[in-house]
Amino acid sequence: MSENKIKINVARKNPPIVMSEIKELYPTEGYYHSSKSLINKINTHFGLKRDQLDWKFYDNNYEEIVKFILNTYTIRQHSALTAKFACLTKPMRLCNVECSFMYMGKALMQIPLKMCPKNKQIAPWDETVEELKKARLNAVSNNAYNVCTIYIHGYPIRLKDILFTSIIESDEHNFLDCDNLMWYIRKDLTKQRKARQFAVTQELVDDLKGHIHNSGLLVCRKAGGLFTSNIVMKTLGLDFVIAEMRNSYETMNLARKDITNAEKYAISNNVLGHSTSIAFHSYTKNDLALSLLDDSDDGVVIEPKEGIIEPKDFVKMPMV
Repeated sequence: MSENKIKINVARKNPPIVMSEIKELYPTEGYYHSSKSLINKINTHFGLKRDQLDWKFYDNNYEEIVKFILNTYTIRQHSALTAKFACLTKPMRLCNVECSFMYMGKALMQIPLKMCPKNKQIAPWDETVEELKKARLNAVSNNAYNVCTIYIHGYPIRLKDILFTSIIESDEHNFLDCDNLMWYIRKDLTKQRKARQFAVTQELVDDLKGHIHNSGLLVCRKAGGLFTSNIVMKTLGLDFVIAEMRNSYETMNLARKDITNAEKYAISNNVLGHSTSIAFHSYTKNDLALSLLDDSDDGVVIEPKEGIIEPKDFVKMPMV
């Protein structure tokens, strides 16, 4: 019998499941960290031990756990809620656990969520940059400084992409190549499970110099270790919503007059890390976008109206 099979049997018969014992069974390291981070957050709230999943407790307290997730995270779509739920059920599935908690996914779809209004109020990008600059002035750590700097220079990537980035090339991290001015996002460390790469400016690299830990990580714990992907901005001492910042940037990006539509979508795909359809349908349904954009008949070609204030600190065009 293999070592993995032994671990599975032990975990199934004797809860709780010890996360470190099933790490190698996860399809990606990022998925493992997301799962463990959520479990630890829940366990801390309910007074349970960290780094393990007492599936009997979860099975008996389904409603309270779902309520905690909804009160802790900003969840406006059922797909986001089911993704959190999958992080909890994954250890159970890996260990062949049979309990009712694993089959409550359909019930999640019936839970009313605080949905985003159709026309959202989004700040113009130039105003967003000014707010980011203020946040950087008040940064309490190099971590906060680096996050703000990356966004100020026009690279509104997901926080998770930053957390797993190092300036030292390895098989375990995303890689910011400061010599060749390229940022490489690994397939197994990104939300879409798709490798990306884009060019960065020398100005960004210069701004980050002197603020990066000896470990090479752009954002890390005091001793140089990785944060988990479920870290929130408040942990870094920052008080802005990344989703709103990304929305502001994409609205501006789609309204630019100095680049082609293909170049706009290259930025959406490579920098922001979402598809063309997401870029158009999700980031043009706000008052600012509607005031800036004219939709063509096919819903793809976008021509901006007159009078757009274009920020100067634009991202260097990504390589495609």
